[in-house]
Amino acid sequence: MGVREGGVDVKNVFRVWALRAWKGLYSRWMGLFLGVSLALLLGAFGYLLGPIVGQFIREGLSLNIFNFSRDELIALWGIHGTIIAFGLVALSFAWNSIRDIETDPDIIANIAHRLRSIELIAFLLMSNLLIGALVLRTPSQPVPTHIGLPAGILLIVGLGAILNRFWHVLDLLLHNSIDDKVEQYGKDHLSGDFHSPAGDFDTYLGHYFDASRREIDSERPEKLREKLRRVESLLEVLLENDDQMATDTELWDFVFNNYNSIYRRAVAQDNDELEQQVINSQSGVLWISMNQWRNRQS
Repeated sequence: MGVREGGVDVKNVFRVWALRAWKGLYSRWMGLFLGVSLALLLGAFGYLLGPIVGQFIREGLSLNIFNFSRDELIALWGIHGTIIAFGLVALSFAWNSIRDIETDPDIIANIAHRLRSIELIAFLLMSNLLIGALVLRTPSQPVPTHIGLPAGILLIVGLGAILNRFWHVLDLLLHNSIDDKVEQYGKDHLSGDFHSPAGDFDTYLGHYFDASRREIDSERPEKLREKLRRVESLLEVLLENDDQMATDTELWDFVFNNYNSIYRRAVAQDNDELEQQVINSQSGVLWISMNQWRNRQS
């Protein structure tokens, strides 16, 4: 049991807050705060530990990698500004590309939110300001390690963050991992970790039902089965974490109306394998619901 203060489960509140921070499910202002805070923390870390790290590198490793001039530090500042420009172009490409993905608008909003664009932009801008301040703090030659180390850390972390976000978008667009992302987001929401899942099931299940219709039209039974397995997986998560959903008529009307719709679509294609895949999946859903009912009775 968590420690309670005034009827509030503090441990559970902290757990939910930590989960939301990890998943990027927070307000724009919180994202701005996190981006700025990360830049300040990395800058302070490099500034305070610079002399210690520099001495260790010079004496322990016999290297002198921080022996560069103020002009070179200014050039690094300019490179960081170029990284910011590249980052904004990359994010613009990401936003425009994600809007064209065939899925529910709420899922597109979720994907865009989890790109952590606000945090990234805030981090890059604050990092650039910090590097500029470090340049102003360097009137002498060569650049001391407590100046060079934080500038280098901010540059490397900024470049790594941009490449990571850009790869996230390319993974969605080129490797067709949208279904994996939707299943991940669906399990986050339907598990009830953040709020009641009762109002979210149609968004995530609907993504796979719509994708199933496209697979039927393309006559790809293996791909159809893959999409329908995701429906079964999300329903299992939903029923395990919310007992009331087992008897929710809105949920089951939505599920079986969609199954009837895609079955009729498969029949219209006159493809026995497509029809069998829909029947197999619907049987799997019935078994999942029966198992959940038995678990509650035992």
